[in-house]
Amino acid sequence: MDRAGRLLPWVLPIAFAAGAWFLASLRIMHRFGADEAAAAGALLVALAVATALWRWAEHDRISRALDAGRCPRCASALRAEHEHARAGVSGGVQLWECVDCGYRRSEPLTCEACPP
Repeated sequence: MDRAGRLLPWVLPIAFAAGAWFLASLRIMHRFGADEAAAAGALLVALAVATALWRWAEHDRISRALDAGRCPRCASALRAEHEHARAGVSGGVQLWECVDCGYRRSEPLTCEACPP
């Protein structure tokens, strides 16, 4: 599936939520007498909502790809490696690397075999 096909299910809900928050913010600011700043304030709220929803969807997409062992960029197989916690280090680390496109990611992860 291409990038547009992956984004399409998220575009309409994000646009709807941002539009709804825009209208709500516009009405609230008019109600409080901030007529001149109402459009700008409502636009800021709508952009914040759209950005938050987009970031949430992107994080979900990356998490699903990593759980499946696939690269989030090119969908190739990832090489996963876990570094156990060592003495003096607070916890272990999970590393993912794609040989095809060079994607790299690391997240803190302490497993049962890691020393306390």
